Amino acid sequence: MTKLWTGIITALILYDTLVIYDTLFGTHTAPLLLNIDFLTHRPHVHILLEFALHTFISLAVAWIAGSLYERGRSLRPFMIGLFLFFIILFPLMVIVAESPVYIISPKEFSGWMIGHTFYLITLYLLMRKML
Repeated sequence: MTKLWTGIITALILYDTLVIYDTLFGTHTAPLLLNIDFLTHRPHVHILLEFALHTFISLAVAWIAGSLYERGRSLRPFMIGLFLFFIILFPLMVIVAESPVYIISPKEFSGWMIGHTFYLITLYLLMRKML
């Protein structure tokens, strides 16, 4: 498994997890994940552009994780750092979003963290399988 495929697979898993959570609980975590209205200042951006940016970020994360793993370094500090970043990222994304649909609530935050936890677990497992 290459870093490229790992980045793509983890991006899809994160998005799909959030879509399922949103469907079950009526939240807006998947659109928040892809939201870039604060960059474009447009209320509607094509989902393919949003998903491409999300995937690019996942590819960058997979490349860094893969590079660390290939060099025999522990992924634990990197993964802990990402987990903490995801905690901070949620309220930041809500605050900068121009759409009022995104809110800070325990239900929204729980979905965000469940999705990102699955993302990190999948990233770790795929990195171990890669080499």
